[in-house]
Amino acid sequence: MKIPLRDGKSLGFDRTMLNFSLKYKSLTPYPFTAIVDTGCPFSFLSKDSLIGKRIPCGFKEIEKSPVALGNIPHKILELDNCKLFFRDVNNELIELEHFMYVGIPLVKGILLNKIPCFIGNDFLKKHNLSIIYKKEGSYLERIDNK
Repeated sequence: MKIPLRDGKSLGFDRTMLNFSLKYKSLTPYPFTAIVDTGCPFSFLSKDSLIGKRIPCGFKEIEKSPVALGNIPHKILELDNCKLFFRDVNNELIELEHFMYVGIPLVKGILLNKIPCFIGNDFLKKHNLSIIYKKEGSYLERIDNK
């Protein structure tokens, strides 16, 4: 399984980005773009990305909240298990389930750009994925430990 990644700019820097659709409970899947960040301990949707969607902004605040993401303090709320849909390099649909969070920045009014979503280390570990960088393009690949 190889899920293509793309290069993009976010928060003022070049980033490795991932496109996916997310299905929350019985709602229609919505498209998202996230930074793939191995330094981020968990995967979360930004409050900005939820505007106009019927997905709630999270429920219970996690114990370790607030946390600094990109030097911006965030309150992190639990959302729920969600289904994430990706297209692999052969355009086949891949569905993975993952517990998602919602990040709400605690700093107001100084950010020029919207806070992005993040796919963190929890997602990569749970689904046994590694980031592969090649000249022809980057991708996530499932690594089997056999």
